Amino acid sequence: MGPPGGQGDWAASVHDYNFSTNGPITIGSYFNPTLSVPTAKALIQSNNNLIRNAGGVQGVKMGLFFGVVNAFQWYMNSWK
Repeated sequence: MGPPGGQGDWAASVHDYNFSTNGPITIGSYFNPTLSVPTAKALIQSNNNLIRNAGGVQGVKMGLFFGVVNAFQWYMNSWK
């Protein structure tokens, strides 16, 4: 809520903007095994950018969650 207050907030704002403008990615997509390969790649790329740009402790915390999401999506799409 409100303007971003730090590096992690800016990274999260960009992440949320990517999701809202490049649909069909939603929070429900994180563990959806039926995503198309291009959508899964976009989700993984967006999450990686968030982790990389958040920095510090926030980046580590985001990496713990979004790393699992990325691994799941990569695995589910590895044989498509």
